[in-house]
Amino acid sequence: SMLLPALGKVKDTAKKSKCLSSLKQWGLAFVQYSDTYHCYPLRYTYTSSYTAGANWYKTVAEVGGFWKEGATNYLNSTGPLTGKPAYMGCPSVWYPYKNDNGTTSTGSGYSYQYNSMIGNGQKGLKVGEIKRPSTRIMVGDSYASYDFFYVDNNHAGKHFQPRHGKDAGILYMDGHVNAIPAAYLAYTNAAHQKILNPTMN
Repeated sequence: SMLLPALGKVKDTAKKSKCLSSLKQWGLAFVQYSDTYHCYPLRYTYTSSYTAGANWYKTVAEVGGFWKEGATNYLNSTGPLTGKPAYMGCPSVWYPYKNDNGTTSTGSGYSYQYNSMIGNGQKGLKVGEIKRPSTRIMVGDSYASYDFFYVDNNHAGKHFQPRHGKDAGILYMDGHVNAIPAAYLAYTNAAHQKILNPTMN
């Protein structure tokens, strides 16, 4: 019985490493996307009638070359991925997923969120518009069922999910990854807004 806590920590560490590895792969795919299109992807692609089409993760996955046959989603655990960790996602996410209030849901449980300030509207930010990319967050462990996060006071506290102890896996805009305390990423704290807002000086 004394070994059980130690084994639990080893498993948690392995999941954290796998999560950061997946985020690193997404980072490389984002680089390929930005090199190809000279901007960052939209949260959604839109039709001429401004109807949402493909999500950011499908667009980036196709450019990055890790589109998976038969998998309609890349970060959530529905469809052929039911009952397994998400493909190219955080291994701590399973289907059905747990809501922030402790209940479970059979909907899409997203592994990661994309910063909506990078690709909201009809055109993504250009690479040159990003200030200090090594400190600006692009993607992170998601909160509940969101595949993107808003940077505003109305959604304060709902940016990231601390899946690895108190930490959330984070992909920065320069492509490096890290796990940092999710509570640190609060938009209500003015000092943290620069981390979440990609165009602030």
